[in-house]
Amino acid sequence: MKFDSFFLKRNTFLLLLSSSASFFGTNMQFIAISWFILEKTDNPLYISLLVSVGMIPGLLMSPIAGAVVDRSNKKVLAVKMDFIRAILVLILVIICLIDLPEKLFITLTLVNSLLITLCGNFYFPSISGILKEIFDQHELMRLISINSSLSQIFSALGAAFAGVLLAFFHVSTVLLIDALTFIISGVCLLFLNYSPKIKNNNGKINFSIFEDVLQGLKYSLKDTYITFLFLVGLIPSATIYIINSTLSVYTKEHLNMGSFAYGILDSSYAIGAIVVGITLAFIKKTFNQFTTIFVGYTILIVGFLVIGLSKFLILSALGFAFIGFSLMLINPNRRSLLLSYIKEEYVGRVSSLNWMFYSITGPILGILSTLLLKSTSSNLIFIILGALSLISLIALMINVKQHNQKNNVKLGA
Repeated sequence: MKFDSFFLKRNTFLLLLSSSASFFGTNMQFIAISWFILEKTDNPLYISLLVSVGMIPGLLMSPIAGAVVDRSNKKVLAVKMDFIRAILVLILVIICLIDLPEKLFITLTLVNSLLITLCGNFYFPSISGILKEIFDQHELMRLISINSSLSQIFSALGAAFAGVLLAFFHVSTVLLIDALTFIISGVCLLFLNYSPKIKNNNGKINFSIFEDVLQGLKYSLKDTYITFLFLVGLIPSATIYIINSTLSVYTKEHLNMGSFAYGILDSSYAIGAIVVGITLAFIKKTFNQFTTIFVGYTILIVGFLVIGLSKFLILSALGFAFIGFSLMLINPNRRSLLLSYIKEEYVGRVSSLNWMFYSITGPILGILSTLLLKSTSSNLIFIILGALSLISLIALMINVKQHNQKNNVKLGA
């Protein structure tokens, strides 16, 4: 079989290599610094602080970051963020090598992690903008599909590689490799063939950043199609948080099995997602993207119901594989439709709002599912999710029909 030339194109190859290096390094860093904090302080509370300090300020900064991205050369900004993250990781190496008092060590580490997260808030919308400006809709869908699969693969590899290195080397060695991954990512972006479509206004329009943020909010909320695409991804984006919150209880209490079964179920989801993502990326035929999302939702419903009704490991594993399969049909197509639809001058702000929406709703729904475990069985939660997904599918079909009639266009073809 001849290798698809799309993936040998300069921009495609460089973006995938950059993204893979970034995901690999990000997960290496989290595993390494989390383990070192626990080893140095013997206090798991600091791990929770590490997660929180990266998430909460990032959510607050995300709308502003999107506005800055829309004012900037996205390639230059993404490259700067990669190199700044590399420098911050090198500073983290120094922090870990110096024998600091515990409180000072924790403070410096948390501040460093916060700054790295904030760089990510500028980096990811910049990448979305680059994708929007370089690729057409079909290429965009294929690239997002393969990138989603590679993010799963290299995130897992980064975490595993960090774990192996930590068994033999000091954490500073892991962090040095991590810094190198950000440098590789930045260098790849430097060689992109990219010319920004949105030019700098040279001071002719003196909107403040906060006015830009408000404009982005108004643009997103007033456009019912954008709001609709946000809502389409609500259950799929929350699914991973719900699985993480309930899988251990489901394995132990519903299937009456242990850690081995837990690992099989967890890997079944990942395998389903990776296989479908790579398969879609290599399919050259153009499919109607809404039809693909409909199919994805149908498979998602089947997956939830299989998990909820099954008492057998094999069937449950198949259900989780279906979920991974379905999410790779829904999420890349939904994101491709969104990026293709929004105007270039708003891509940073809408991408940031998109990320913020799911970063808030996903964990909240995950927490709610954990609270439900106190009053109901874990398998019933998956049956409820199947019912909610069915309602979402019906609403999706109605909204797509109404939108197509209103605009008299065929979307997603």
